[in-house]
Amino acid sequence: MRIISASSYSDYILCPLIYSYKYIENYQDIFSVKSEEIKKGDLIHKLIYNYSRDIIYPESYINEDIDVKNAFNYYLEKYDEKLPNTFNEYSFNVGINTEFEKVILNGRIDQITFNDKNITIIDWKSTNRKTKISLLTNKLQMDFYSYAVSKIKDIDFINIKLVYLNLQQEENILIDKDKLFEIEKNIFDMIKNTNPDITNYVPKPLELVKGKYICEVCNFYNFCQGYI
Repeated sequence: MRIISASSYSDYILCPLIYSYKYIENYQDIFSVKSEEIKKGDLIHKLIYNYSRDIIYPESYINEDIDVKNAFNYYLEKYDEKLPNTFNEYSFNVGINTEFEKVILNGRIDQITFNDKNITIIDWKSTNRKTKISLLTNKLQMDFYSYAVSKIKDIDFINIKLVYLNLQQEENILIDKDKLFEIEKNIFDMIKNTNPDITNYVPKPLELVKGKYICEVCNFYNFCQGYI
């Protein structure tokens, strides 16, 4: 049984060949080195998660990096609220059946709150800048999370908060049942087209703006058969 993650779903939507290189041909080593920005993001997530469990780090540890300090302090100022039915670093494994195969949707949500007929998802972002590609991948990730949790609990809508800690900004997205139906179609198409019995991947890189493709920021451009 295959496991589909938010990352693999996003990679397929960006370009089927990215999915093929990473998850079929296993060129994961290209992504093995973490940038300093990613390391800082991991640390900020760790601080928030442990703080939610009443594990407090010394101020000297937090203050070692100004970006980490500012992001964590903004979290404390705006989002340090203990809510009922709220879970941090919420992991899910959701089995879904399609006409092609059964798969597991897998992921981990930064923070989720379950209410009677709705769910609130918070995703902590530690980037210092927004780009067209980051905004797109954020949206795809939230689509995937929303659909997965809709299979856990019958709900009317999902409220998503993308919190850009370093930028001190919050973006709100509402996912209703009509939108969930649209997301389901996209996920089912992805499952069908990445079925192990299908090996003929058609290069279809996403066009970010007219004449500019995802290829321009893709790690595989130097040997990709479908490079534009």
